[in-house]
Amino acid sequence: MKIRFLQLFTKHTFTLRSIFILLILIALGVSLQQFFLPEREFSGVMHPHYNNYLIFKYSFPHLLNNLNLYTLHLTEYGDLFKYSPTFAFAMGLFYYLPNWLGLIIWNLLNTICLFIGIKMLPRMDERSKVFLLLFVLFELIGNLQNEQSNALITGFVLLTFVFFERRNMMFAALFVVLAFYVKIFGIVAAALFLLYPQKGRFLLYLGLWTVILGALPLLIVSPGELMAQYENWAELLKEDHGLSYGFSVMGVLHKWFGLDISKWLLIVIGVALFCVGYIRHNLFKDLVYRYLFLSSILIWIIIFNHKAESPTYIIAMAGIGIWFFAQKRTIFNTVLLALAFVFISFTLTDLFPREMRQFLYDYYIKAIPAILIWVMLIYQMVSGSFQAKNEVRS
Repeated sequence: MKIRFLQLFTKHTFTLRSIFILLILIALGVSLQQFFLPEREFSGVMHPHYNNYLIFKYSFPHLLNNLNLYTLHLTEYGDLFKYSPTFAFAMGLFYYLPNWLGLIIWNLLNTICLFIGIKMLPRMDERSKVFLLLFVLFELIGNLQNEQSNALITGFVLLTFVFFERRNMMFAALFVVLAFYVKIFGIVAAALFLLYPQKGRFLLYLGLWTVILGALPLLIVSPGELMAQYENWAELLKEDHGLSYGFSVMGVLHKWFGLDISKWLLIVIGVALFCVGYIRHNLFKDLVYRYLFLSSILIWIIIFNHKAESPTYIIAMAGIGIWFFAQKRTIFNTVLLALAFVFISFTLTDLFPREMRQFLYDYYIKAIPAILIWVMLIYQMVSGSFQAKNEVRS
């Protein structure tokens, strides 16, 4: 009787519908919490706790009034805006809303986009999708607490894959470009196109969407003003490149081995290793292989990103979860998944004592499970040593 009750409880509790309701409630609760928290210091100036949202929101009037998007505006927020002019234009949808409402809608947008991306994954059973959502839940909460856009990026990359699988090149290209204009590394999702037919059609749509979305700010600024903003953006990205190591391969090599290898060289090496996945073109027809390729993209764009910070790891965690749930479960994979869950989602929480947290932070431990799993999945792709679950078949 007890076992039957537990099975019944699990069956009706852990469904996509119940998880969706849970995520919405969390997004609402976190948004209100952030809104009512006291001000704190950013760049030496006191600002509301939801500073990141203000960075996004005020990019719109700065674009509209031809102010440099990529310099400090300390009277309005602390830190720099690092997104595209197109993103600034889109934030016009939020600018005229009161902060409490805009903050809620922003966090709901991120949450819902992530949920839809996972829900639409093809030929993956509902139970796996539920546990995938639970697997990334703590990373999602961290993103919502910082008003970040990483859940949105994750959703866009997943939807790119979904529409590639449906052979809808127009929407696959759209979500690649949307990801790119939110964060520049989103363009890596386009690497999926070599696994599918209609490559020319995809590239055509990719070019069209890039031009259309890139030109959207022309509705409110002149061509010269828009070009100046793109030049400012490029200059910021250039200056930003050498400032940090992040929770990445670069950070691990620097801290653990004292190696200061050129970041560009490491990226080239990373691209070369990533492209090894194209060698087994005879496996492109296998859905699990394509899932592994998707996982490789989601993890790669974080572990080879010198600006990778804790909230960005929701992207890598989605990749790790897909890597695990797309295949038959093994003890080795389960151990790696558990290590990722503990050391990625909890290294900076009170689960560890303060001294240990500092050690884990200083030595970029958060990056280690993601790096190990990425190496593992590259090996699986090259060797073909993976097995599909019954639900995930070509």
